Amino acid sequence: YFAGKIASRESRAAGFNWIFAPVLGLALQPLWARVYETFGEDPLLVSQMGIEHIRGIQEPDEKDTSSRPTRAAACAKHFVAYSMPRTGHD
Repeated sequence: YFAGKIASRESRAAGFNWIFAPVLGLALQPLWARVYETFGEDPLLVSQMGIEHIRGIQEPDEKDTSSRPTRAAACAKHFVAYSMPRTGHD
């Protein structure tokens, strides 16, 4: 949740209102070079962490009283047919 909140705040400060995160692919091939981008290999854990990350990104920042947008849009990605290369090479 807090990682999403921070990403949202920093993205909005840079002028971006849309974040291409979180990665919801499962880390099924340990040799894959992009395992670090995932929340792991357990579908339940990945789904719960994804929900909280998205909530953190998209929840309005009540403490921000400026005129700029107080939340960003999350774009969940790579949750279908992405993280299972045969050899682990991307």
